[in-house]
Amino acid sequence: MDFRLPELGEGVYEAEVVRWLVKPGDVVKRAQVLMEVLTDKATMEVPAPFAGTIQLLKTESGQQVKVGDVILTYGEASGSTTPAEATKAAKSVASAPAASAAPVARSGNGTVAVTPANVKAAPSVRQLAHKLGIDLGQITGSGPAGRILA
Repeated sequence: MDFRLPELGEGVYEAEVVRWLVKPGDVVKRAQVLMEVLTDKATMEVPAPFAGTIQLLKTESGQQVKVGDVILTYGEASGSTTPAEATKAAKSVASAPAASAAPVARSGNGTVAVTPANVKAAPSVRQLAHKLGIDLGQITGSGPAGRILA
């Protein structure tokens, strides 16, 4: 079954995948956190509204997704998938590029900036850095507790 990115808040129509907290083959419970996403308003966790087994992640860290986009597929926790389906899903995942734990910002000139999730910066600052192609991991913050300010 497909799981789509749910509504994240009023006026929020897309988000950037910060990191996945599950992988194919994991059995998840209802309300377990699946992933972290970054919007222009906040970084938030996306909980599972289902109990089941993760079959395939359809997005990668650093990727922009819109509300309603399919972000993963899952099966029932009772193991209702056949061995052939499980093998097919595993091969599909094995051939997919590995997802990193850090968002990737691409600027207009083709440079790539990796922003570690543990960098202290507001979502608006992260978004500005993303637009400008600035790697926040290379900046020392001047705000309270080393926070990077606009």
